[in-house]
Amino acid sequence: MSDSRESEAAKGRSGSRADGARTGGGERPGGEGAQSPPVPPKTADLAAQYGAVFVSVAAARLERPEHRDLDEARRAIDAARALVELCAERERRALRDALAAVQLAFARAVRAPAAERGTGAGRASGDSDKNRLKDGDN
Repeated sequence: MSDSRESEAAKGRSGSRADGARTGGGERPGGEGAQSPPVPPKTADLAAQYGAVFVSVAAARLERPEHRDLDEARRAIDAARALVELCAERERRALRDALAAVQLAFARAVRAPAAERGTGAGRASGDSDKNRLKDGDN
């Protein structure tokens, strides 16, 4: 190999791609292409993001019949509720509103007749609901 080809091959192995973009390998601190480490996210931002994720999980566990699980929905609601106070004020309001909506859906799901809820993991059994209804009717 000629010297120019050998240096090109070495560059390809140490951080350059064929299209000329740097891949991170072979860069030296303070040299060309050096990057400062990424700034860690703020706790308030993470709380808002994960709170929104937990609200979405709860909603999916309540609304999608193939994924319906009231215990998991409750856990996700509790997790989102714990994160609300860590959020910045602007995100806190939005998260509280979304959380209130999913809590209302959860309350409705818990009160729904057993036939609508189904039975199985995370759901109340049909027999205990029947007994509660009989006791409440007397």
